[in-house]
Amino acid sequence: MADEEKTEQAAAPEAKPGMTKQKKMMIFGGIFVVQLIAVIGLGQVLIKPKLVPPDTSAVVEDETPDRGTIVMLEDITVNLLAEKRTHYLRLKIGLEVADPLVEAEIAERSAEIRDIVITSASERRVDELITVRGKEQLKEELRNRINARLQQGELLNVYFSDFVVQ
Repeated sequence: MADEEKTEQAAAPEAKPGMTKQKKMMIFGGIFVVQLIAVIGLGQVLIKPKLVPPDTSAVVEDETPDRGTIVMLEDITVNLLAEKRTHYLRLKIGLEVADPLVEAEIAERSAEIRDIVITSASERRVDELITVRGKEQLKEELRNRINARLQQGELLNVYFSDFVVQ
């Protein structure tokens, strides 16, 4: 029996024990981390530039340098010229300006500007205002009359955001 024990002890050092479970996990974890870093790096280099749209803000600014901010006036209701019946016009007007000084002047002189709008619109007949040409003429007249009163600059355009004739 002693001989058998010696042979078992002698055989034990010769047999290579397999890698322990902990060593295997560390190797696989290291490989996983290296692969993860490689995938993230390739994604940043190859895929991300295709997903992000190009910056077009400079192009938009160059295409429309004469665009300004729009100052909205309060609703305006006026009586229109009529022979038989009374007709009304309800307007909501936006005034486009390029300069903050003009914007401030419009705010300060809003009563005067509203008076210009009321006077100009009330001089019109219904049949003039229901056509596109009539509306464009009214816009042009308003722009010219308001620009004549402004001291800090001028309007770029006049917009109707609400235009109801009854």
